[in-house]
Amino acid sequence: MYSIKNLKILARNNTSIFVILLFVIFTSFTVIFFSIGLFYQYSRNLEDGELDSFVVAFNFNDIIYKSDIEEFIRQVPPELYENVADMSCSTSTQVSGIEEAVPVTFFLQYNDGKIEYANSVFDPMLDDLMMMEGSFFTQEQYSNGDMVAVILGEEYEFQIPPAPEQSDTVTAFGSSYDVIGIANPNIAGYGFQSVYVPFNSIPDDTEMFDAFYFGLNQRITQSVYEEFEATIEGFFGDRVTINEAILDLAANNAYYFSVIIISVCIAILSALNISILYNYIIISRQRQLEILRIYGGITSRLSISTANEIMLVMLPVGVISAVVYSKLLMPLLSETFPLITQAYTPYIYVSIIVIYCILSYLLNIMLLYKNLKFKKEGMICI
Repeated sequence: MYSIKNLKILARNNTSIFVILLFVIFTSFTVIFFSIGLFYQYSRNLEDGELDSFVVAFNFNDIIYKSDIEEFIRQVPPELYENVADMSCSTSTQVSGIEEAVPVTFFLQYNDGKIEYANSVFDPMLDDLMMMEGSFFTQEQYSNGDMVAVILGEEYEFQIPPAPEQSDTVTAFGSSYDVIGIANPNIAGYGFQSVYVPFNSIPDDTEMFDAFYFGLNQRITQSVYEEFEATIEGFFGDRVTINEAILDLAANNAYYFSVIIISVCIAILSALNISILYNYIIISRQRQLEILRIYGGITSRLSISTANEIMLVMLPVGVISAVVYSKLLMPLLSETFPLITQAYTPYIYVSIIVIYCILSYLLNIMLLYKNLKFKKEGMICI
């Protein structure tokens, strides 16, 4: 009761100090939670490594048809698609109005069982006013394989890539497509192609060229890369060759290690700040402590009683910081540190709170005992 009474007095009479104390404790717990998660990512990286690129690719050793690619896309495990921003593969076709066959690259995504155009590729282009006339595909048109096309506009003779015949229809892949839009060839920064058609609209026996690429939305670990390898080899066998993974161990380890060291230092300094801050509070209670000593207060008991006050604050703040960290901060951190979410369980949170509180409790008892003993000796000398 005595400790609770003192906390109420502190909150009422020294509100700003009390708020600073709460903030320091909350920050300490948050930094420790982050350090534990980052250390888990770091240890996994030591064992696993990360891919030093944002692409998983395989080259064709045999004839690969459009139907092969479509079936493969549908058989890739859903958990691997969590790492994929887009997929791409290429072929060529004869287009009306152009003498030579032109290359056609398909940028794809797989969403709810549908093969769509990749938002990550085309949305920035559309935002930059890619379309000169008409409109781009809707995802429904694209995934359904509707016989609609977007063609490149013609601005000048001998432009590269060449523009098809500018009309309401265009012939590609041996079929006639209705032209729904014309792309602006003058927008810098985008390598437009002569014609865009839905991937599902081309014949199943269309021969695909060279390679297939997974564009990743984050760097993946070696174990995840091996899952990609197993999926590709399981479907294509020796018909393809998977590009060798280049792992970046040193750079990532140095980065994680540096952040961990900084986080640990911040946590230690925060713990010291809590002790120093509360010692300041104790100094402000000097008159009250002198009265307690007159009536038989022992230094050790006063130290423990005062340290108990800190625990009454630290425990609830620790629980609150765990909830805030897990619900609000961790989803943001996981975008940069994808493995960090695997580091935590309710047991881990409870263990961190208990261990940190015990260590802070012991540290505060020692500092408070030394401070109060010094004050007592000062009183005796007087």
